[in-house]
Amino acid sequence: MSFLNNKEFELQKLLARVEYTKFNKSKFKDDQANELLAKVDASNITKMEDEKAKRYIASTFLVDELVEDYTVFNSNAAIITINAGLDTRKTRIDRKNTTWYNLDTEEMKVYKESLGYDNVYSNDLLDPAWVDNINKSCPSVLIIFEDYFMYEDKNKVKEILDFLCKKFENVTFIIETVNNKLLKKFNQSYGYKTSHKLKDLLCNDDIVYVKKRSSYRGLEKLYWYKILTEFLGSNYSTVFMLHKN
Repeated sequence: MSFLNNKEFELQKLLARVEYTKFNKSKFKDDQANELLAKVDASNITKMEDEKAKRYIASTFLVDELVEDYTVFNSNAAIITINAGLDTRKTRIDRKNTTWYNLDTEEMKVYKESLGYDNVYSNDLLDPAWVDNINKSCPSVLIIFEDYFMYEDKNKVKEILDFLCKKFENVTFIIETVNNKLLKKFNQSYGYKTSHKLKDLLCNDDIVYVKKRSSYRGLEKLYWYKILTEFLGSNYSTVFMLHKN
């Protein structure tokens, strides 16, 4: 299975975060994104379309909230971001002695390490080898799937979650999905394949639903509520938190 990130798209997301944090009412700051942008040739970055940038920032904010909620009760956890790209979340939240890992393409791994990232691995997600690199002394594990599962069908999602549940004992997942309205509107231009519902993600009796956050709620906080409800008439994206018993 190949990962979906590429350098151009990751630089677009990086620029979107930098642009967002310029607003006085922004809900998060991203100093590392500014530092990374200074290391690259920003003049060659194609700016992300406004609608896509808004969805991306909304989901970023929602995932930040859930990660912070998680770390309050799970200090010293291992946090693994799948298809991480130029993610800077660990510098935006209170990490509480957590250890962060990234799983990416080989190309992205090399590029990130040139920018100063550490704990980056490029194994296939279903390859057991990368699991051995996770600190076994961490009492709990959080795995983040952001901008990923909407490109996979539900059988692949079940296969991935089943694999990870077998490899980790105390594991929690944060999973971003898109709703049907967004899927129909943007599936061709963005390459979305499916809109996963909770039943698609609960692949066995060991996984239980913990929390759900929708960008309808998040975007209200981001002051884009009126714009996006007029634009889509419904939720933009949804973030689920699932836990293995």
